[in-house]
Amino acid sequence: MLSCKKENTILFGKVYQWVNFLILLLVACPNYGQVLPKKAVTETDYHLWGTLYTDKISDKGNWVSYAMRYDENPDTLFVKRSDGKKMYTFAKSNAGAFSGERQFVCRDNDGRLSLLDLEKGKISIIEEVESYSFSGNGHYLITVEGKANQRVLQLRNTRGELLQSIAGIDQFRMTSTKDALVCTIENGGVYQVLMVTFGSTIGKSVVAESGSGKFLQLIWNADGQSVAFLRENKDSISAINRPAVFCFSVKNTTLFQMEPNKIPEGFYVESGFASGLTLSPDGKRVFFTIRKEVAIAEKFDGAQVWNGNDAVVYPERQTVGDIEFNTRIAAWWPEQDRFMQITDQSKPFGFLNASEDFAITYNKNDLGPQYKMERNVNFFVTDLETGQKNLLLENQSTELETSSLSPGGKYFAYFKDNDWWVYNFLTGAHSNVTGRHGLQLADWEDKIWQINYRIVGWGIHDECILIYDQFDIWQIDFKGNKAVRLTRGKESGITFRIVPPVDSEFYAPYFTGHIDAAINTKNKIMLSAKRNNESGYYILDPNGSTKPIVFGDFLTTKILKASKANVYVFESQKYNSPPELSISMGKEGTNTKLFQSNLQHYKYAWAKQEKIYYRDSKNTLLTGILYYPAVYNPEKKYPMIVHIYQTQSYLLHYYINPSLHNMAGFNTSNLTAQGYFVLLPDIEYELGNPGVSASDCVIAATKAVVSKGVVDSSKIGLIGHSFGGYETNFILGQTNLFASAISGASVFDLAGWYLSIGWIFGRPEMWRFETQQWRMGKSLFEDRKGYERNSPLTYVDKIETPVLIWTGEEDRQIHYYQSIAFYLSMQRLKKSTILLVYPGDGHALVKKENQQDFAHRIEDWFGYYLKGESPKKWITEGVQ
Repeated sequence: MLSCKKENTILFGKVYQWVNFLILLLVACPNYGQVLPKKAVTETDYHLWGTLYTDKISDKGNWVSYAMRYDENPDTLFVKRSDGKKMYTFAKSNAGAFSGERQFVCRDNDGRLSLLDLEKGKISIIEEVESYSFSGNGHYLITVEGKANQRVLQLRNTRGELLQSIAGIDQFRMTSTKDALVCTIENGGVYQVLMVTFGSTIGKSVVAESGSGKFLQLIWNADGQSVAFLRENKDSISAINRPAVFCFSVKNTTLFQMEPNKIPEGFYVESGFASGLTLSPDGKRVFFTIRKEVAIAEKFDGAQVWNGNDAVVYPERQTVGDIEFNTRIAAWWPEQDRFMQITDQSKPFGFLNASEDFAITYNKNDLGPQYKMERNVNFFVTDLETGQKNLLLENQSTELETSSLSPGGKYFAYFKDNDWWVYNFLTGAHSNVTGRHGLQLADWEDKIWQINYRIVGWGIHDECILIYDQFDIWQIDFKGNKAVRLTRGKESGITFRIVPPVDSEFYAPYFTGHIDAAINTKNKIMLSAKRNNESGYYILDPNGSTKPIVFGDFLTTKILKASKANVYVFESQKYNSPPELSISMGKEGTNTKLFQSNLQHYKYAWAKQEKIYYRDSKNTLLTGILYYPAVYNPEKKYPMIVHIYQTQSYLLHYYINPSLHNMAGFNTSNLTAQGYFVLLPDIEYELGNPGVSASDCVIAATKAVVSKGVVDSSKIGLIGHSFGGYETNFILGQTNLFASAISGASVFDLAGWYLSIGWIFGRPEMWRFETQQWRMGKSLFEDRKGYERNSPLTYVDKIETPVLIWTGEEDRQIHYYQSIAFYLSMQRLKKSTILLVYPGDGHALVKKENQQDFAHRIEDWFGYYLKGESPKKWITEGVQ
């Protein structure tokens, strides 16, 4: 053996010889050691990029499925063992399902089902599959397949071997535990509801049979002991389908049918999705919708009547009138053969508590006209057992975040006067559960609308409520009204929130209100965590300690936990690092990268990013994100494009795929690859001055970048969509700082839009200005000068910037008439403008051909005005 000294001497000598050789090589070939510059991404490269989608994790965390989805290429689904030692791929697929640790199944776009034995690697193929599921015990694979011009329910074992077939299947529904299903079938004019059970063997039994009409709308109760459904019953005179209502008790093997005479005269049971057919958790009550036989209520016959005292104006009554005047929620008790109509014309809207033994009803007209996003109403509560109805709340908001129903059905919580109150359905008592604790439970968005931090859940027996403040999670125990802070985010500046459970097959009963989850605080709870631009996930232990799974200066999203193990998978990314999938065994520092998406990214030059800081005219310090051109030469000055909306600094860590498919056209990666700086400034708003505030902040941010000496101040573009389009229109009338602009789906005339009807819900648009995004805080008639001061129409004659305007012809959020008004004003004033109206698209571009066309026009427009490129024909014909 060599001594250590001699061994080191020999090693040093070899290294010395290699270094000498390398030096000689570099001297002889000076280009050998140079790193070739990376090229920027071009449109021909865009197809290489895909989006990572985390699909499933197996029960014990031994396997993970994930997909890459592409704009132009087929999606690919991957199934990988957690230790990375095995991987399978499935083309044209993007989602699947595990059965324990043994099997995985997925369906491609052509209906080919692949059943994979995870350990042996054997794949069985089943053709023409429409849908699939595993049984709860994992012993059976259930598929619906198209065979010989009919649909067949196929039952197989886990090896894919066919066990039984049920031909003529129309629809099926499984219990929540997947231990049984019911299906509707038709064979030779005979219609059946068939029940199939999955145990050590497969059981089948006929629940109902008919020769007069098919069965439809299958629904189980929570524990799978009752199933309800309808049966068609076509009226030969009116041709109206008057379905019959059925309920089957699994425990008693008894089928109940509601007698037709239970329905009030002039009404019939609604069918299809509109029926809202559902069962109470205990299976004792069936709920559904009944409809008036008159197709159009008499109130809408003849001339339209727009009453001056209408709380709901005529166009909105047309959208909700079908509910208000023609439909009612009804309940039926099968064992008692009892019927109750829950809503009526005086209280046409309603929802049920979680146990579905109480109903809350209301009328949107009760409190007169209101100019807010969601109206305040008077709530009434009905005990469904006794039929007694009482006033529950007066003048209470209907916003989703201001109420919560306990999952056990005992309580209704509501936010009022900056506190959470709880109403007990059984006692009728109201209790303020937060007032004595002095918690800060809400904040104000730009001093115009209140945002509460909301309820996150309840105890598993409705014994407590879990709520958020700015940073932390609080548990309020009803016994003794004790408040316990479960996290310590305030001290570290971290905002903790509970990660909701993932249940892809969750079914929400039609009439159920806003029910929050039952959370067992004696178990470990998964939390999301955020501090400025840091993000991640933690585990909250029952002892109150919080331990990070992952946390850092990057963006983490889409975490999944194995149901039977402390194994987690999550995605992470940065602006210059594509999303990657990592796996954690629940211990800090044990995270392992499982998959890196878009590896080709590292072959290309990518934009540098930095935070910038600037001050508005009130000396408020603000933040923005500045992206450098992908191929950057510090000796040159470059054109810049400023994208505006509201706050955008949250996008700091978002990785943006280069793509022609962007719903609003704007794509940071496209533009930086084309040689532009891109600026995303934050905007701080003053109440009553949305346009003035935007102009102040955006101009200040732009000048702050210009002062760095890296941008050609004569070659700066401005782009915005929706509210950002409004801001663009306004800013162009305040400054000539921008050489070109693009405005999408925007508002141009504030007073005109204030006095218009929203085309989606038929509501006056006043609420958007008085209590929402436009932040005026007053009516047009209280602040005419303010509306005029912040309206782009007021300053359109001062615009010198060439503007490309675009909108969707089907835009009903901001009607495209506003874009036309901007275009007509510019045209009449002989300004440089072009209007693009995309047919078949709305507020954002969804059709791929429109997305591609607009992406190219953005490139053409800014290329001409900011880079001096030769103008395309469509530009020269439009503005020269």
